[in-house]
Amino acid sequence: MGGEDTDKDWEARFELAYQKCKDKNVTQIGGVAPPIVFFGEWLKKVYGIYPKDIWQLKLLTLGSVPGISTNYQSLIAKLFGEQAVIRENYGATEGFFGFQRDECRRLLRFR
Repeated sequence: MGGEDTDKDWEARFELAYQKCKDKNVTQIGGVAPPIVFFGEWLKKVYGIYPKDIWQLKLLTLGSVPGISTNYQSLIAKLFGEQAVIRENYGATEGFFGFQRDECRRLLRFR
C-alpha cells in the first residue's frame, strides 16, 4: 500500500485490516503502538465499534515508543479490552525478524 504517512494512507491501511479481519477470530495484534491506538480510535469513529467489541484479544505485542505498558495501558484497555496483555518489544530493524515454531499462525501479513 506504499510507505506514505498521510491520514488518508493510514485510513486505507486500517480499512484493509478491518475488512480482512472483521469476521476472523483475532486474538493477537502486533505492531507499532501509536498506529495501533489510532486504528482503535478510527474503528470507533468510522464503524461505531471498538476492537474489543468484535475480537477476543489476548495479546498485543507493541513497540516503537518507551513505556507502552504504563503510558498507553489505560487507552489500549479501553479500545482493545482489559483482558489483552501488553508485551513491549524493541528490535533494531537491521536484525529484527520473526519466525514460526509450529503450524499455528502467530502473525498475519497482508499482501
